[in-house]
Amino acid sequence: MRLLLIKITPAEMGPAYWIAMGATAISVRAAAGILSLHSPHTTDLVDALRPSLIGVSVVLWAFGTWWIPLLILFGIWRHVIRHYSRAYEPRLWNVVFPLGMYSVASYTLGQTAGLGFMITVARLGVWVGFGAWAVVLVLMLAALARALTARRTRTAET
Repeated sequence: MRLLLIKITPAEMGPAYWIAMGATAISVRAAAGILSLHSPHTTDLVDALRPSLIGVSVVLWAFGTWWIPLLILFGIWRHVIRHYSRAYEPRLWNVVFPLGMYSVASYTLGQTAGLGFMITVARLGVWVGFGAWAVVLVLMLAALARALTARRTRTAET
């Protein structure tokens, strides 16, 4: 709602918005976990809830999937169009975890509900998540190297 009602600046449109996508993935993963319960005490309840759990999970998964290209567009708007700094910021890790969670949720729901296309999406998502992790790690190490170099320079000047 905030995105529709309030003018957002590039500084505000940061990686934290990826957490919204991650929340859908966590919910899907939780439902997949319930669907995979196989104990004598839960079988009847899980069987009764199965169609509803799968339906709600697929809707949440679709909503989370819809968020990904939107968030990428927001990133392009923030960094390419509005020229916001591309330097490392710790909040970039907020992008990595939701991507990984989305892959795990896609895999477990696909496996539990028999939705093979979700398993394919999950396999691709693992590589996307790994790529995001690698990029953020490189940016973090570069920022650390710059900070250490600047510190040595300041120490040498005094």
